[in-house]
Amino acid sequence: MRCLLSLIRAVMNPIGKPRSVVRFLKAASKMRVHLAAAVLLTAVLPFAAARDVNVSVTDGDLEEPLSGAILHLPDGTEIPTGDNGLASFDVPGDLYGEIRITYPGYESERIILKADNVNSFALTMRMSAGVLENEEIVIEEHMPEAGGGSRVGRSVSLNRENLELTAEIGLIEDIMSSIKLLPGVGYSGLFNALPSIRGGEPGDMKAVLDGFYIDNPYHWGGGFSIFDPKTVESAQLYHGVFSARYTHTISGLLEIGSRRIPSDHVDLGINLSTSAAGFNISHPLPDFSDFNAANRGGIMIIGKITYWDPFVYLAKALSKSLTILEPINAVSVAPYIRSFNLLSNYRLSTDMELNLNAYVGGDGVGVLYDNQSGNINVLSDSILRLTWDNIIFFFTTNLLFNPNPDMLIKTNLGVSYSSQFMDSYSSYTIVDKSNTSSLKESIEKYNDTITGLQARADFDWEWGNGFLFSAGIEELYRKWYESLDTNAMVVGTDNGENPYARVYPEAQNMGFFSGVYSLLEYKDPAGRFLAEAGLRLDHLYFIGNGFASQTLPAVNPRLNFDYYLLRDKGFIDLLTLTSGAGLFSSVDDNIIYMGKNYGLNDFDLKQNRAVTGIAGVKIDFLDVMAFTLEFYYKYIFDREYNTTIANGDTQTATTAYNFNGTGHIWGFDFMLQKIDGRFIDGWISYSFNYAKYRDPKSRSAFSGGRFTDMDDNWYFPQFHRFSNLNLVLNFKPSENFNIYVRFGFASGIPKPDTGPVTSYTVYTVSDDSATVDAGTTKYRRESFYSDSSRSGGSLPLDIKFSWYFFYPNKKVRTEVYLAVENALSLIYQPQKSTTLNPYTGQEEEGGSDTASFELPIPMISFGFKWTY
Repeated sequence: MRCLLSLIRAVMNPIGKPRSVVRFLKAASKMRVHLAAAVLLTAVLPFAAARDVNVSVTDGDLEEPLSGAILHLPDGTEIPTGDNGLASFDVPGDLYGEIRITYPGYESERIILKADNVNSFALTMRMSAGVLENEEIVIEEHMPEAGGGSRVGRSVSLNRENLELTAEIGLIEDIMSSIKLLPGVGYSGLFNALPSIRGGEPGDMKAVLDGFYIDNPYHWGGGFSIFDPKTVESAQLYHGVFSARYTHTISGLLEIGSRRIPSDHVDLGINLSTSAAGFNISHPLPDFSDFNAANRGGIMIIGKITYWDPFVYLAKALSKSLTILEPINAVSVAPYIRSFNLLSNYRLSTDMELNLNAYVGGDGVGVLYDNQSGNINVLSDSILRLTWDNIIFFFTTNLLFNPNPDMLIKTNLGVSYSSQFMDSYSSYTIVDKSNTSSLKESIEKYNDTITGLQARADFDWEWGNGFLFSAGIEELYRKWYESLDTNAMVVGTDNGENPYARVYPEAQNMGFFSGVYSLLEYKDPAGRFLAEAGLRLDHLYFIGNGFASQTLPAVNPRLNFDYYLLRDKGFIDLLTLTSGAGLFSSVDDNIIYMGKNYGLNDFDLKQNRAVTGIAGVKIDFLDVMAFTLEFYYKYIFDREYNTTIANGDTQTATTAYNFNGTGHIWGFDFMLQKIDGRFIDGWISYSFNYAKYRDPKSRSAFSGGRFTDMDDNWYFPQFHRFSNLNLVLNFKPSENFNIYVRFGFASGIPKPDTGPVTSYTVYTVSDDSATVDAGTTKYRRESFYSDSSRSGGSLPLDIKFSWYFFYPNKKVRTEVYLAVENALSLIYQPQKSTTLNPYTGQEEEGGSDTASFELPIPMISFGFKWTY
């Protein structure tokens, strides 16, 4: 049976399907090419004596040689192990660096090649999570889209090496720095982790961690995500017609795979950067099972803390000479982030594995803005004191189980909690020409809390002959609580006081999100095409204070077809054509705090819907290059939006929920990627997007942070950009030095157009009402929506220099980097709106709508990483 198991492993690809015999033999034949390259390297380095290196790789579970494992040398060479698990090659005597060893479905390993006389290495590899075995056969966790690599027409992925390169940069290291470089993702700036995915609402993108939906995966209200690249093994962005396994989005879904924990050695890491410090430590767990297999799992602890106080102090000092930085003086409590993450995985038996993930984090900031001059002739004085804090917690478990050799069951159970608190005090004093003042004071306390439970089960069954059947069910429970207490006082010109207190109604609502799906996948045994048909049903039952409502089940069929047109023809390794269509649904966040007074009856509630079609082509060529081109169209319907209706007394207003919004979105993306080059790799991507929305019941030109139509017209949403270009290059002049460069271009976002400036006169009446002054001339202008009004484009440029150090005879690696983001900001700033000075009638810089969330100076950062 072990021989059968070894044979199956030798011809299985990462998703557990038989790979082409031609490609298997082609990969094995590359050894001669790599040996020739090694000989050539020795010839051009006559002062470095060549030496033979031998590496032996063994399957740790079967205790047999592992054939087909790939050795990735420091110079970019790849060498497979032979039938006996051995690989031999020649290198210069002074060549040193890290050699990575990978095999589909196995945890990757590494050895350190040092400039010494050690020429023989032996290591053991074991299966990774999602790959379970029994005595007869191996079956992988058949989630082909779960970190399984980019799939044209469905998703694009980044592995751990990509994330280390592009996400470990900046004041806060965040995987969203990498996601924002992918095709189909709209540019959102440095301090905004909520990009638009192919023209969709930024808040519609959902995040899934190991199958668990995260409600609030953001620090600082969306400035950064909670996903530290050191805790992530892979990241997959679904922006096409993806599988029926997932829902809760009509634009894009981000799936995060937790970092794999070494099961046979201790890992220790210390990380320091410009504004954060972190650590990670992992340790193998002992064998508690009865099948006598050591190193069946491990546990990892990861912590991070920020220290922005020096940065704020420096910015305040610079503000004395750079007036554009003056707003930083209002920061009373430096922005902070604290987080703690615990990961664990353990193989309970040969056919069962348990994974745990616990996270707790917090962030916040304090502001004190004091503009009291004490001068009676000034027009106004103001004070603002504000503190804002955010808490995030979740705990999730995954259980993988093989009841039969051709079946896999995956269950997920978890709990989540997030809460945002704001405490503010503000006062505003207005002084008129008669030296009479009026004071407005307010105290506000705000709380927004979400508590959640989630249960999910997925079942995969290999029928044989290329057929795979999958089905699943999930239930999400959410409880939302929101409160806003306001106490205010107005002191008028008659020295009378008009105090009032207003407590807004508390929203305490609950929602039950239910979903069920099934799909059938067929892959032609000859490897010519793959088809996937799926059907998903999603339903929401909403319970409020004194009322209940529900949606009709959203029926979401999806169909994908891949045709492998060419394979191993000339310089083309594989040419794939794809097409797909499907329906998607999501629940808008606006509805979760509605109350009984909004008058919604049963089935008045609707989910946002979209029908999406896509066609694409992918060409893999020259073994190291890939080109992808995708065209898409999306029609949005039943989209929720709010309108404000003034009551008859005009002093109050009512918010109305509408579910008849529509949208048309179309565009195309392309990406050209060079994979794992010795001296250079990276990609260039371009996205064109045309997105227009329509809100039939809206009559306001600009409302709620987004443009709405006038007279029932179509409009570009405020986050829309026509073009996004990203060039990502990774230069590797030596094994120990790396230069990462990212240059981008993003066209402008819509901004309000303005009418002519008009003047008007303001008169002040004396206290005894006997005299009236001559009046003060002030200026104003109207703002309105225009299809042709746009801010200037953005030109982000980031550069990162990395140095790597390896220590002879030690399993220690050190990395130091120096980076600069937004490097062109000193010579170029996107054009944006201006404000009108109401007393002079002159245009002034600093409009409320900005082209991006940026600081007007380059952001310099450094980092230090030590691992053992």
